[in-house]
Amino acid sequence: MKIHAGAMHYGNKAGLFLLLIFCAFALGAADPPVLTLVKDRTAQSEIVVGERPVRAAQFAALELQYAVKRITGCTLDILPAPSGKVDTVLYVGASAEAKALGFPGRELIREQYLIDYREKSVFLMGNDKEDYGTVKYENCATFPERFYCFHATTYAVYDFIEEALGVRYYGPGDLNTVCPESATLEVTPFRRFREPSFDAFRCVASYRLEEGMTRRDYQLLLLRWRLNSLYGMANHSTWGIFWRYWGKAKSPDKAALFIEKRHQYFASGHAGRLASLVGPEYPDDPDLPGQLCLSNPGTLEYFIWEAVQTVTGHRVPGSYGWRPKMEGYPHCYAFQEDDNPYYCRCEECRKLTTGKARLEQRYKFINKLAEKVSEASPGSGIATLSYSSMTDLPDTPIHPAVSIMMCLSVQSWYHPGIYARQYGLYRTWVEKEGKKRPLMVWTYMLCPAHEARLIYRYNKFFPFLYPWKTAGYFKQFAADGIRGWFGEINLQQHMLEGYVAARIAYDSSVDPDRLIDEYFEKYYGQAGPDMKKFYRELEEICWDPDNMSPESRNKVLGGSFIYGYHTERKNWHYGTPERMRSLQAHLDNAEKHAATPEERARVDRFKRLIWNQAVEGRKEFEEREKRRNKPVSQAIALRDEKEYDGNLADVPFENAVPLPEWQTLDGEPTDWKPEIRLFADSRYLYLRYAETGTPAIARGESSFWSNDLEVFLAKRPGGDVFQIAASPHGKTEIYESRIINGAVRLEKIPDGLIRVKNVREGNHWTVTMAVPFAQIPGYGGALKSGDSVCANIFRSDFQDGISRSCSWSPIYTNDYREGMLRPGLIFLSPSDRSGPVDINGSFRISPGSAFPDQWREFCKETEKPALRSQDGIVRFQTEKEDLKRYRYLVSTLRTTCKPGDRIVLSFQARGKGRFASGLFCYYDRPGGLSFLDSRSGEGKIDSPEEFIPLRAAFTVQARPGQIPGQFAPVWYAFPGTVLELKDVSVEMNPPTEQK
Repeated sequence: MKIHAGAMHYGNKAGLFLLLIFCAFALGAADPPVLTLVKDRTAQSEIVVGERPVRAAQFAALELQYAVKRITGCTLDILPAPSGKVDTVLYVGASAEAKALGFPGRELIREQYLIDYREKSVFLMGNDKEDYGTVKYENCATFPERFYCFHATTYAVYDFIEEALGVRYYGPGDLNTVCPESATLEVTPFRRFREPSFDAFRCVASYRLEEGMTRRDYQLLLLRWRLNSLYGMANHSTWGIFWRYWGKAKSPDKAALFIEKRHQYFASGHAGRLASLVGPEYPDDPDLPGQLCLSNPGTLEYFIWEAVQTVTGHRVPGSYGWRPKMEGYPHCYAFQEDDNPYYCRCEECRKLTTGKARLEQRYKFINKLAEKVSEASPGSGIATLSYSSMTDLPDTPIHPAVSIMMCLSVQSWYHPGIYARQYGLYRTWVEKEGKKRPLMVWTYMLCPAHEARLIYRYNKFFPFLYPWKTAGYFKQFAADGIRGWFGEINLQQHMLEGYVAARIAYDSSVDPDRLIDEYFEKYYGQAGPDMKKFYRELEEICWDPDNMSPESRNKVLGGSFIYGYHTERKNWHYGTPERMRSLQAHLDNAEKHAATPEERARVDRFKRLIWNQAVEGRKEFEEREKRRNKPVSQAIALRDEKEYDGNLADVPFENAVPLPEWQTLDGEPTDWKPEIRLFADSRYLYLRYAETGTPAIARGESSFWSNDLEVFLAKRPGGDVFQIAASPHGKTEIYESRIINGAVRLEKIPDGLIRVKNVREGNHWTVTMAVPFAQIPGYGGALKSGDSVCANIFRSDFQDGISRSCSWSPIYTNDYREGMLRPGLIFLSPSDRSGPVDINGSFRISPGSAFPDQWREFCKETEKPALRSQDGIVRFQTEKEDLKRYRYLVSTLRTTCKPGDRIVLSFQARGKGRFASGLFCYYDRPGGLSFLDSRSGEGKIDSPEEFIPLRAAFTVQARPGQIPGQFAPVWYAFPGTVLELKDVSVEMNPPTEQK
């Protein structure tokens, strides 16, 4: 086979990058020669790098040598000067030998590179860092630096390898590199002089190594994708002020930076360990602030100092914001606060943090930084993010020396509402600021894998693949003048999307449809048409809003990194059995048509990394759906009238009934059972766990996590959670797992917040704990009496690879955190209440109102009101078309209750027909879900003229998964009924056995 790869000249956008072609290249030049590099597996060419090649040229030469060897089996020599033994010479890098022949013939600056030829010589060179270290091809630590380093000779060589040799670098490792095979290699050289399209940065972060791959494979891939960072990159970077003014850090180098405590520089008004990124350096600090105080002049002075030091050429120890100055580019100091929402609440900041004021405060702070940086070093500036709750444009004019990096969840742009919100913000930035400053993008391509594995932990998921959508988005970025791209990508799932994005960022003139077509043709070969059908169908499934679950379609989430649309049920709403079968058919055909070992291996890779887990995930999901029909365990934390203030010794656990449930993790019976008792007061949940005579108590060789008690507590399933662990050997550890902007953070809880007593006496082991309601983590306000806590209690017992672990509520998995998606419920019992409840039973109406205070008609906005009120009487209208069964008269006052409480409704009624009285019982937080307990069968009236006294009694009942903590009285009349109510009263009494 002979390869004749024609020239593919790249056209690029003016203003973003350079495309200079010598006039002679375009006018009157002779046809390029066909050069033989290898003939019958014998070298007909050699690679020349000069006497003292820089690291980039050494590496590029080795890559060229390896590509030729993979194609032909022949190894070309890499020499300092031509040997004279072969006809064709490939000059790599700027050498004296190439210069003597007139190349490059001009100064190469920034990321410019040159591809040229003369007779039988090919010249591949670019602007490179003067780094003369030795490259060892097997050792990736010797490769050129990927970021803040000029290595443009590699771009020239990679362009030549791809276009003249026909090689494609689709992913890490040899399997994902397409190389044609031929005993003879002939090439048609071409001419090019250019630099990449996105000139600020082109970067990818992928956090998991593919099985069988090495760090070297990934380092090679990122270089082969021509990634680099030169200016304008921003990330969370405000660390240096902590080392100097919060406290001594753990690491000796950072501890040495400490000057003195200046807590006024940091956010106040919050309690607990809130800073996530500096947390490991302060492991025992119970009160680590999450943000800075931007209103304090000292905070600004510090960052002015750090920024000015940076842009004037001084490296600031401990500063993540430091970036080297790259010749020919702006010098940007990165300023971006920590990744959390715990902004300062000091008196001065509170004045500035209502509505958009916090955004304005932030940009005024950044403007002052930019002003001082520009004065100290003209041409320098500040790089920052448009991120999370700070994605809007401020009203404050932004200093021209500020570059903005927009954080965009393109992984969620299948959702029309998310797309409208994020793309709308993006367009606003481009239209209003695109000509004033460099704009960059940070894209997320991690979900659904990220949500399935790290947040919701069901692990196996229906995949989302979207190469054509990715191509469209990135072509738009390029057309809009975007200068930099950083992608957080799960490359095992999104290798093709990453490749497409990187290619467009490198050269925006590429035809993305041709790029993707070529992928299926070259990578999968005979299996390509079927794999392309698979991808097409899957992208259409994922980007069709009609395929979303109703709750996803109707909810537009905020922030930058969008998560919450791939809980297990929402994700598998896409992966229906019918769609799975259709997609499987394409994959079966691909396997059938794969003709070579490489094609079969690539189809197998796709199955192994993407599809097999989905097939298994669908089966596991269906099994879990069956199990979910089984109720979770529920319990009530008993309460008396006393307050125990967290003092464990005073809590009367003996008055509480032990929890009856205890089973294996899969809900099977177990032959042993601990004694678990719950208690509560108005501020604390108390738990006592007692175990006697089990083999696990006596085992001394076990690790902590294989032989322990673990209690999980949270406000909501699948969110932030407390994990309290204790072992029979006296050790206790307490953690809080938080989800902040899509990242799961595990932090140790400081001593004293949760009180735990861990005592073992012989074969008897007791753990007691006091947990403050207000500290239990999760979204929403603090828990209180009458609320329910999502909870589970686990006894870990792993020995010899076998789990004998048990739990209070079965989770049908060995992963305790995953089990918190289906937690048990502990109801925080309120104190007993008896007597009348004031609900405005006389139907008093305030001036200017049309309906009684604390009452409302429950109906749709599109329906006419069917209830009227006058002179202390509520009248249900008699017209059938106006009166719908589901138009309730309901109290807006919710009264705290607990299971077993007896509620008596007394009222006077007049009319004729059927009606119902009842309770709305609320089992979630205020504003949450409810169920109706009504007495419709008893509600008949035949008294059109006179009011008659009526009474209805209810006992508050718990249901599976629903422990009501509040109630509201309700009445409704059936269609055609004439009904009037007055003199309503409510009497409440605690359970008889507790009186």
